[in-house]
Amino acid sequence: MITRIRSLDQTRDYAKSLACELSSQSNSILLLLNGDLGLGKTTLLKYLVEALGISETVKSPSFTGSCVYHHESGWDFYHYDVYQVLVDFGELLELSNMNIKNIIALEWASRLDLEKLQILIPRFHTIELNLKMDGEERIIHKNLLKSNYGLE
Repeated sequence: MITRIRSLDQTRDYAKSLACELSSQSNSILLLLNGDLGLGKTTLLKYLVEALGISETVKSPSFTGSCVYHHESGWDFYHYDVYQVLVDFGELLELSNMNIKNIIALEWASRLDLEKLQILIPRFHTIELNLKMDGEERIIHKNLLKSNYGLE
């Protein structure tokens, strides 16, 4: 699915519709975000966290590697930036085995080890979001992934 976005308001609207989709899932969710620097990956996640009803202020995990935001109903939103920081795959596997739904967002997911990523994908409801620029528009390609890191 392709979405064209021209403003922050449209980014917020897209995040709201994505939040509705994610809220309907019963298992944990893995969001794989890719796109060049400055295309709005963190901004999109900020609006998504807000749309999911989490009141905490979203900060970029660029320097810390990760941030965790807590939902009042007991689940967590894990936000990782893997551009420079290595992700602990053991931690992600542990999150996939929990009995509570969590959301894990990985910015710069294309930098991850593909073999390890293929182990994670079938454990989650996995969505890949690729952001690109086309003139003044941001284009989001959304794909639902299967275990072979291919399109469903």
